[in-house]
Amino acid sequence: MGRVPRAWMKPLEDDYKVKPLPERKRRPFHETVVGRAVMVPIRRLDPYVRWWELLERMLHGVMLDTSVFKDVHEDESANLQAVAAVAIVAVVQNISLLLIGMFWFGFFGALGYVARAISDAMVSWVIWLVVAYALCKVLFRSRAGFMQIFRTLAFAYVPAIFLFFQVIPLYGVTLAALTYLALIEYGVLALRPALNGSIWKALLASFVGWFGLLVVSLILSESQLFTLIQDWIAEQWL
Repeated sequence: MGRVPRAWMKPLEDDYKVKPLPERKRRPFHETVVGRAVMVPIRRLDPYVRWWELLERMLHGVMLDTSVFKDVHEDESANLQAVAAVAIVAVVQNISLLLIGMFWFGFFGALGYVARAISDAMVSWVIWLVVAYALCKVLFRSRAGFMQIFRTLAFAYVPAIFLFFQVIPLYGVTLAALTYLALIEYGVLALRPALNGSIWKALLASFVGWFGLLVVSLILSESQLFTLIQDWIAEQWL
């Protein structure tokens, strides 16, 4: 008679024990497919944009650090940083509009609405830039070039990122109004290096340009919103 295998000698309860599943290691975001697609343009543009320096300047600009505007005014290599700052602000501030648009028009309708809203944010900022530059050159005879004012006003536009919170019920309108008013002060800080430190000249140039920005943004946003609502009502009820 042969020997009994040791496996048969084990108690039956061991066969029914739940074995722990192996721990699943999550890959970092930059190693995923989406992460790689996102990181490619960031890595290729890093020598020109210097993303870490850009974020640091944006943060210090929001904290009313006047040295940032002076540095950007003199830094001729910060042109792409200025473009990236305006683009980042335009995208982030319209994420809240994506949520509002999804409630009204669905996902794809919201994408179209947000795409147009981002373009309108860029247009309104360009209006602010052009008006402020015209006042600085024509009225105040500033020696600053267009790109110098372009760079400083780009970082002065960074506080508009707080328009993201306009989606909050009841308080969103108040926060948006305070954000728009804060842009006047940031515009003053941005234009002072171009106007030899004059506060009153910078205040006038910033306010007039800001007023043009506000009017254009209101006209574009309201017209688009009403048009989309009318189209949605027509599709649902007519």
